[in-house]
Amino acid sequence: MFYAGIFFLFLAVWILIRPKNNREWSPDQDVLPYAEFRGRSVFLRNVRHCLYSSEDEYRARFFYKTVSLDNLSAVYLLHIPFQDLPFAAHLFLTFEFGTERISISIEARKRKKKKYNYFLTFFKQYELMYVVAVEDDPLLLRVLHRNDKVYRHPLNISLDEGRKLFTLMLERANRLCEKPEFYHPLVNSCTTALFRDMNRALDRKIPLHYSWVAVAYVDRLLRKRGILSPSLSCSEGRERYLVKK
Repeated sequence: MFYAGIFFLFLAVWILIRPKNNREWSPDQDVLPYAEFRGRSVFLRNVRHCLYSSEDEYRARFFYKTVSLDNLSAVYLLHIPFQDLPFAAHLFLTFEFGTERISISIEARKRKKKKYNYFLTFFKQYELMYVVAVEDDPLLLRVLHRNDKVYRHPLNISLDEGRKLFTLMLERANRLCEKPEFYHPLVNSCTTALFRDMNRALDRKIPLHYSWVAVAYVDRLLRKRGILSPSLSCSEGRERYLVKK
């Protein structure tokens, strides 16, 4: 009886923990992005461009940006396998508008002076955030300062699908400003949240698969579905699209 009481007390406390937007956040995640849709133009607030001197030393900058949906020319998937967790990886998308590239990265929002810990993401320790940034920000952080292998794959989708995907992801970012959510590696992560967005936007759906969790191998699934070019093997795709320093 005693242990049952302890269990139900723990369960009640767990249920009562609610996500918040008004915490003391890490400077690079301090402000949430917001998009205003004006016909075929999108006015972006709080686009990030951090200037890094090292992984932990940077100057966080945020600015406003307007892009035209009609100028979208390509969409890329950035695939970054983790060095210390062989099965895990981070994904984000880059949307190319002529000479400009805007990335949307779904991340665990960190509190000030706290580092990301994969195992803590299971325990309501991070909120979910859609980071909107110039591509050089998340890309160079990982390539130059974390020494990660980053694969930049062009998505094999139509521009109409790309425009719909861009819009849906920004609408989700807007909702998070009003109604925060917790990040969770199985149900609300950079992969699961992204694939839900992609399944709403793309004609070819991404089925549930072990690589939704073992994200290091997700390019195999996407090539089978034709979302990445099926004319290349996974090894050929990684060799061709590895981002060089």
